[in-house]
Amino acid sequence: MRVRTVRLALLTGLLALPVAAMTAEGEAPHQRPDFTRMTDAELSKAYTAAAERRESDWCGFMLPLYSQMENRGSFNPNIKYFRALTEMQCALTEQRWTDAYQKLKYVQSQGGIDLGELAFVDIAGLAGDRAAASAHLLAFLETPEAGGQEEVLARSTGQLLRSYRMAKDFDGALTLMRALQEPQRIGKFNEDVQISFRSDLFAAEVEAGNFERAREQVEGVGSADSVVAALGDRRFEPLWPQLEAKAGPHLHKLLDAELARAIARQKAEPDNLRAFQELATSYLRNARFEDVITLVDTRQPDDFAGLSEDMGWALNAKVYALDALGRHDEAADIFDRIVEQPYDPAQSGWMVNFAINRGSRFVDLGQYEKGLEAADYAGRIAHRSGSDYARMLVRYDKICALTALGRAEEAKAVMAEVEDHLDESVTVAASALLCGGAEERAAEIVRRELGDQYGAMSMATALQRPEFDFYYIHSVRPSLAQRIRPRPDVAPIFDKVARDIPLEFATPFGMRREELAGAATP
Repeated sequence: MRVRTVRLALLTGLLALPVAAMTAEGEAPHQRPDFTRMTDAELSKAYTAAAERRESDWCGFMLPLYSQMENRGSFNPNIKYFRALTEMQCALTEQRWTDAYQKLKYVQSQGGIDLGELAFVDIAGLAGDRAAASAHLLAFLETPEAGGQEEVLARSTGQLLRSYRMAKDFDGALTLMRALQEPQRIGKFNEDVQISFRSDLFAAEVEAGNFERAREQVEGVGSADSVVAALGDRRFEPLWPQLEAKAGPHLHKLLDAELARAIARQKAEPDNLRAFQELATSYLRNARFEDVITLVDTRQPDDFAGLSEDMGWALNAKVYALDALGRHDEAADIFDRIVEQPYDPAQSGWMVNFAINRGSRFVDLGQYEKGLEAADYAGRIAHRSGSDYARMLVRYDKICALTALGRAEEAKAVMAEVEDHLDESVTVAASALLCGGAEERAAEIVRRELGDQYGAMSMATALQRPEFDFYYIHSVRPSLAQRIRPRPDVAPIFDKVARDIPLEFATPFGMRREELAGAATP
């Protein structure tokens, strides 16, 4: 089972995480001037020019500029706070989260610079002060200012919850999830996010062994993804009949409701590209591939210059719909045109998603030379604008491509990187090692996760048949479900904590995609 590339979170306002001191891909950085040789007037001119071009080289350009202006003593004395703010930005680009957090607190307390509550939440969470981040988030959610900020609130909250789980502070994550359910807080999120948070809390209560609390919340579970995960985990067995009835055959009740919400929002907000791409994605998840294509064609630009992230996600849905229908050349053209656009880490760091998906797609199709080239490009972007998860996906693609091309030694070097970053995404890491021929190691990782109360659910989901996928294309890669699940050293452990979900609850997307792929196979 493939793991979806998650959207990467960006800090609010002027903050972009992370941003490297470089220009667009393939271009050389502009020459950094020697500010010590400039007159005050020249420094002022350099500052104005940097502001106009939205300079994003915080470490190499803006910090030396502000430092020189402060040292002169001839500029506004408050320049020291802007220098500290730039030091914070520089620390963010270099992923020095603690340094960034200290600078944030300094500019807020001493300089009176208010970057907003969500900037504090994001940076405090990255620096490991999740308790402070949670307190600020929960307090902010109770203010009128939080109204109308559904998208950034969902992003910051999701990023903080991931931070808890990455730190293995599952109790902290559970406490935050419970606190979010208060009506004055949960009401600040849109309906889909509310459903997601309630479904996540339901699963987290079971993971923590609080089964009775979970039983009380089962009626609030409305996420098809969460129901699939629960139907494969034996801890939920007493609730399976209730969940199955709630979902309906092939999850149609939940997916129909999801689609109805997407249609209603798009009709209510016809100019909202976020609503547009969410409708395209919902059509995809419901296996209405032709409807995805028809919808996206109504807005697909002739020229991709200035492409927005939301249109990128709509096009991404169209790519997978085209691939499911066997129209691979048309699908490839869309991704090619997206990555041909200039990449600016300060403005379009989100392009990492589509660069990765493009490389993954080539590898899934068995086009390994193209896949390796695309993964190399995606890796360069992910190094600058990607999450740990994004970089693990790139390693996965590289290992599969290199191994298939007979370049085993190069694949082993990337596999060593996977081992070094194993806990950043265990299911992807296990899949990558399997692709590199390390089946015994992959099986070892799978056994370990199945025995972990907080890892069992995601691993059990990854071991289900491809008919339970919600997106992506039919893949030629070896899968954990096909190769690891049946092994005699894995099957008994799996059967103890999980089950093969009945095909009656396979997703419409997974079923139709596999049927079409089977029909296309000679």
